[in-house]
Amino acid sequence: MLLTGNIIADMVKGKLKKDIPAEIAAGMKLHLLIDHFTDTHAATRQMCDELTPFFKRYAPVMVDIFLDFHLGSEWERVSIISFPQHEDWVYESLKSQSAFLPEKISFRLKSMISHRWLNLYRDKENLPEVTRRLSLRSSQPGDFSGALEIYNSTEDKFKPLFYTFFNDMRRYIDSIYIDQKPLG
Repeated sequence: MLLTGNIIADMVKGKLKKDIPAEIAAGMKLHLLIDHFTDTHAATRQMCDELTPFFKRYAPVMVDIFLDFHLGSEWERVSIISFPQHEDWVYESLKSQSAFLPEKISFRLKSMISHRWLNLYRDKENLPEVTRRLSLRSSQPGDFSGALEIYNSTEDKFKPLFYTFFNDMRRYIDSIYIDQKPLG
């Protein structure tokens, strides 16, 4: 249920939070901890500084998206299970827990599963589609034109920063569990 909470954390707003089971809420808290770690990490701050001239206030969001694309393209180097196995596990986990979620969230997860959103992040050519979806969800319009070109121009510079961040994030998450800090 941690996985489900981690995935839905950005989808759950306001009144919906009270309808979330405690085990899933713990995953949402983990997501917030990871978000804070990401936003304050030196490597992601450097990436954000480089992207701010292009994406202004959306630079931190674009850093997250770029990190997701780096993770997707580097999956076999950072995981002992294949991407298809991971994707299937995620989707099966979400399906098994959708009954515990508010209808609005369950509907979005069904769309995520049926369209295999995770797979979008395997190929950087899908970046325009990801930013198109982002602009549909944004309360204030952002200019994401040229995102693929900017990704391509920063890829070699950002890849070492991704690995630095990713390895530090793994250690951070391990420390949460090793220290047995409560997430609930």
